[in-house]
Amino acid sequence: MDTSHSSRPQSGQSERAQAGFPRLRSLDGLRGFAILAILLSHARFSVGFPQFAGPTIDGSPAVAFFLITSGLLITTQLLDEQERLTHVDIWHYFCRRGLRIFPALYAYLAVVGVIGSLGWIPFDPIGLLIAAVHARNLYDGHSFWSVSHMWTLSMQ
Repeated sequence: MDTSHSSRPQSGQSERAQAGFPRLRSLDGLRGFAILAILLSHARFSVGFPQFAGPTIDGSPAVAFFLITSGLLITTQLLDEQERLTHVDIWHYFCRRGLRIFPALYAYLAVVGVIGSLGWIPFDPIGLLIAAVHARNLYDGHSFWSVSHMWTLSMQ
């Protein structure tokens, strides 16, 4: 018999998750299709990528969908945290987010720096630095295609 008087669930899940609002795996799949559409829309600008006859893929709706669903997922996570802990630890949130994003981001920027230095892609060291410090949305100069999408991380 549970004698605790806490209104929080004992399983560690929020009441929202227990009430039927768990992670939406289908949303992950839709986000995957959005990423694929974005990649295909960017690929047409890549030298050597096969150009298809017919309409080109516009990645703008996919970007909007991805950003909206990302906001939904982040908001849901923060609401769950508030429900479980009665507060949101914003510092902890940013640390978790940084640990999730920064390793892949800086690995990508390192690869771009290496292949750009070899002359395989257009490259601007200042543009790479601007992307690395998340200032892409503040400064539009010194950009090249392999880091031009970093504005989305700069906005966050």
